Amino acid sequence: MKFPFLENNELILIDYTPGSSGQLLLRLWSELDSKMNYDNSKLLSSNTITPHKASREIEYDILIPKRITNWFLDKCEPDDVYDYVQFFEFLGTHLVAASQRWIRGSTAQKFYDSNDYTIENKRILYGIHSWNHIIPFNEMQKLGYDVRCISIVPDTDHGKDYQYKRSQACYPYPEESIRPYLTTFNEKEADYKIDLCTMLVNKDTPAILSWLELMIGPTFRKEKVEFVKMLLNLYYKEIVDNV
Repeated sequence: MKFPFLENNELILIDYTPGSSGQLLLRLWSELDSKMNYDNSKLLSSNTITPHKASREIEYDILIPKRITNWFLDKCEPDDVYDYVQFFEFLGTHLVAASQRWIRGSTAQKFYDSNDYTIENKRILYGIHSWNHIIPFNEMQKLGYDVRCISIVPDTDHGKDYQYKRSQACYPYPEESIRPYLTTFNEKEADYKIDLCTMLVNKDTPAILSWLELMIGPTFRKEKVEFVKMLLNLYYKEIVDNV
């Protein structure tokens, strides 16, 4: 069986517990990566998830709800690497298709015949909540499929405190039920980790930008740095300071 999306494109998954600012990381990466070609003038959502002020989210276009991955992991009972490959092939292809606008009129055929309409050499970002599930990313990569995962995992006490308190601000659960899930997620093996929670608490914009530039590489949009700094300062003031 062929998997043309995963064979010819890059799928990067941002894995995090709810409230750990994964949507912020997705927005920052998308704004700074010319391969994403993402520009959004909106800053923060107008509404909060709960009455808590820190439950506001950064604006970001979510083309497929994260719960589709939850459904796959919880209900489909994948037990073979190719179960995962097939799911992520579908997910990546769907994300590209959903991001391409329908074009009418005389310019449509020219667009369809161009490289813009092919699913090759694209970088796609998507957020997931894997919780306690182990996804075989290394096995998929060994088979030649370009699907990577970056987990937001706090490595300091104040980073873990932010992870817990913001999760409670957004999705309040009894402490005795949410704490074990956070501990399990933080302690399980991950493809790649970033301690975004501690960076946010420390308001360490240079560290966040440096990490993003390293991850993005040559397609890093230096002209968007000042805009991203403004986004981060707003996020510190409206979200982090209110956690």
